[in-house]
Amino acid sequence: MLTYKVQLYPNKKQQAKLVEQLDSCRKLYNRLLEECKKTQEKGEKLTQSKTQSFIVWLKNNSMPEIERSIF
Repeated sequence: MLTYKVQLYPNKKQQAKLVEQLDSCRKLYNRLLEECKKTQEKGEKLTQSKTQSFIVWLKNNSMPEIERSIF
């Protein structure tokens, strides 16, 4: 595997957008982790298709900020 390391120098506007993106990713990750723990407590398994449909549901219903920033 070949990798490259590049250093970025974003301006203030780009920095703000990157922080917004990371914040949305953090919120989504934490929400999915919470859902995963709930399903494990019930003795169920959270499949990939259920996870993907849950992300779409979150985007449309309870976390509309995800749509603006991630998708």
